[in-house]
Amino acid sequence: LLTAGAAFKNVSIGEQIVTLAPIQADRLQAAFDILDLRGGGIIQLLSGIYKITTAIVGKSSVALKGISAAATILDFSDTAANLSYAGTDVYTTGTITAIASSVLVTGSGTSWLTEVEAGQHLFLGTRWYKIAAVTSDTTLTLAEGYIDSVTLPSTYRIASIVQDIELNDLTLQDSSGTALTVTDGRQIVLDNVRANSSNKGIVYTNCSEVSSERVLTVTNTSNGIEATNVGLSDWESTNSIANGGHWVAFNNCKTFSIAASAFDANTGDGFNLTTCQDIIFFGEASGNGGQGIELVSGNTNIVLNNVIASSNTSDGIKLTASSDDCKILGGQIKSNGGYGINIAASTCDNNLIALNMILLNTTDQLNDSGTGTIIGANVGV
Repeated sequence: LLTAGAAFKNVSIGEQIVTLAPIQADRLQAAFDILDLRGGGIIQLLSGIYKITTAIVGKSSVALKGISAAATILDFSDTAANLSYAGTDVYTTGTITAIASSVLVTGSGTSWLTEVEAGQHLFLGTRWYKIAAVTSDTTLTLAEGYIDSVTLPSTYRIASIVQDIELNDLTLQDSSGTALTVTDGRQIVLDNVRANSSNKGIVYTNCSEVSSERVLTVTNTSNGIEATNVGLSDWESTNSIANGGHWVAFNNCKTFSIAASAFDANTGDGFNLTTCQDIIFFGEASGNGGQGIELVSGNTNIVLNNVIASSNTSDGIKLTASSDDCKILGGQIKSNGGYGINIAASTCDNNLIALNMILLNTTDQLNDSGTGTIIGANVGV
């Protein structure tokens, strides 16, 4: 503690707050470390550009706050440096074969008694569950009830997660890698955060309970945001403009709401989903170089509600393969270079298209190669 504290000769520490100015950018990691030792706190960054060339590792329960996204900038100087959060002590051996009474977990081929301890978290499907007790090599008890519907036996993940992550009023820019990464994380809050001009803006992997509001990813070389194995999350005003890949690439994400968000002028698709379930989206996906929205495969119950999908180079909305029980409702889908709505495969089952305005699309307004599609009360079809 004294060694870490020595880095802050001219820095105020009180009530778990460390305040840094741009000239002290090289002390940011030490600020995370000392507050982690103290059980959490706040790093307050003053206005200015913080030049960072060494990767910064964030910690649980340590909030990073600027003055505003326009005023407080972490600049990674076109190096591979970034801000990253990652869980530790990951264990994945064997499978989970049964869950009784929502909390009693049984495994096969596992060595939980020696490899796992209470207080760690179990990741199954797209959600984390805290472990209350490890009772044998093949049995453990959860501290919170399992409420998903994962087909068992199933692979799983146990880790000492990062949690209670909070970023406010910041810009992260100019990383040759990904500006912000979170792996094995839970209870993540981003508010008024920008991730710009990097290879990728933000990447979430194995995360749940992600709250995103007033988040902007702009001019990244690849995707603006990627989410893999992420669930139980709410994004509002999470916008992505002019990225070199997709706005958002979702893979195995479940139970999400995305509202009042715009995915425009990206080189790839606006919104690209694979193996996702129970996603509700309200917003705009226009002017993209691919589709406005593409449901690639394996999706179930994706609800596109009052979506604006216009002037995309290809289709406004495309269901490429095996996307079932999806709803496209009340949208304005016009002036796209392909179809307005394209249900492209017979393996897309029981989808509903209703109450949309589908107009002025180049190839045609609607293509339905699906099975059991219900189409009704659309203008232009």
